Amino acid sequence: MIESLHQDIANRQITKHETRKRMSKTEAVYLSQLEEVQILWPGDVRALAEFVLRCRDATDSKVNASSNGTQKSRPTLHGLALYLARIMEIPEESIEQLFKTYGFNLAATVEFDLAPNAPAGP
Repeated sequence: MIESLHQDIANRQITKHETRKRMSKTEAVYLSQLEEVQILWPGDVRALAEFVLRCRDATDSKVNASSNGTQKSRPTLHGLALYLARIMEIPEESIEQLFKTYGFNLAATVEFDLAPNAPAGP
């Protein structure tokens, strides 16, 4: 399992220029961008990311209802790597390296996809 993850990383290597270009444009990573990233089976990373987002929204909804607040919690890719590592029993560093080979910034927040015709950003 770990060997195949390392092989996938080796097969997906991108240039430093491409990585900087992608990372400078993106502060958020959308669920659809995680579709191709897989560790154990196709769609596993996206599925867990969606689960985490839905859990955060449910928790925020309860907090906001009790305090009239507007809390909106979002994990970073670094945080998502931690969740994946714990659940899949894989070293966190391997998952972070996989994210990097796709050109993702580990500090980027994970977000639901934008609705059609919705503006990007705040």
